[in-house]
Amino acid sequence: MKKNLHQIWDNGILPDKYKINQQSLIDNHKDWNYKLWNIDECRELIKEKYNYFLDTFDNYEYKIQRIDASKFFILDAYNGLYCDTDIFFFKNIETLINNENILLLKESDSFYKGEEFITNSIFYNNNSIFFNKLCKQIKYFNLIDRNNRIAQNQWQTDIINVLTKAGPILLSNFYKANNFNFEIKSCLFFEKYRKKEEGKDDNTIYGVHEYSNSWFDKDKVLL
Repeated sequence: MKKNLHQIWDNGILPDKYKINQQSLIDNHKDWNYKLWNIDECRELIKEKYNYFLDTFDNYEYKIQRIDASKFFILDAYNGLYCDTDIFFFKNIETLINNENILLLKESDSFYKGEEFITNSIFYNNNSIFFNKLCKQIKYFNLIDRNNRIAQNQWQTDIINVLTKAGPILLSNFYKANNFNFEIKSCLFFEKYRKKEEGKDDNTIYGVHEYSNSWFDKDKVLL
């Protein structure tokens, strides 16, 4: 098992409101190595190890797209667990990983009725072919539009663009296109509640994703 913990904050200085979540991750994984990446370090990783993707990375319209894409390259290069900073942990995740070389979970929010997506807020990699192929194919997926749905307004267009380029829609399209068949686990391990206080006595969950959604507001992408 690769015991590395990864999180990203654009300037590397985590706001105080997320520090309790950061500490819960560290406290519940005491024998794991922890790193908080900034966006410059992410770019340097891509420049050094995945230079073919650097032009796509630099030309993303939004910083959140560069952050989302970086998650894949970090896990391919260094393995371990990535999780967003708005996730609070109640316990160690090793039993959920269960000695598998990958952990993917479903996205709790459905962007389109009747469809399920893979969340990009938390995942684990231990030299799996999934992240290796994803890093090789993401440039291709960014050159084609696999989302043929019609957005209703500009906000939806911008949001869908973010989700399609390096978010849950991209992950799900990639999974389907490559005919993977490994298990995508329930979102309820982290998505059963929206506040950590609500889930503290529920031993069936590993944590709570509080969905700060700091990258967008009602009508625009912020980050």
